[in-house]
Amino acid sequence: MNEIIATILRQPVKLFRYFLSELRKFKCRLLYPNCRFGRGVYLGPRAIVKTTDGGSIMIGNNSVIERNCFIVATRGHIEIGSDCFIGQGSFICANESIQIGNFALIAEYVTIRDQNHGTDVGDVPFCHQPSSSEPISIANNVWLGAKSTVVAGSRIEENVICAAGAVVVCKKISANSVVGGVPAKTIKKINS
Repeated sequence: MNEIIATILRQPVKLFRYFLSELRKFKCRLLYPNCRFGRGVYLGPRAIVKTTDGGSIMIGNNSVIERNCFIVATRGHIEIGSDCFIGQGSFICANESIQIGNFALIAEYVTIRDQNHGTDVGDVPFCHQPSSSEPISIANNVWLGAKSTVVAGSRIEENVICAAGAVVVCKKISANSVVGGVPAKTIKKINS
């Protein structure tokens, strides 16, 4: 009986949270017309989703963007699939292209960036060198552990787990594997 009462009492709170999420998405669409949200997307408190310089963002159905996330497309395109979870404090920034497949689990404080500052000229400060961008591709059913980082040019195939704190550096991560470390290396294979 107590469970039924608790469930009934939780419903108004849940409805109110989703109402606030709808208001946040409405504000986002007003300020940044190139941001599109699928059905049932939850946008948490203080989450920032924005586009600049002609960038675009598409978030698929039933995805959750938790509080304090920062997702920005500067000239680039970000596509997040359906049924994804982006943990609080995560940072996704695209100058070119970031594609995240369906059913992705992205834990808290994960960084995904498709650009780097230049490092070619030794006597010029890094902040004054031209930056470079390479697309990032993250396939379906990928789990990025807390505080992991995915840098420009990385390609992660299906059914991959990246351990907490892993740094995926400009290479292909094969399907059905667990990776970890700096830079990320295959730890073991997952039975398909």
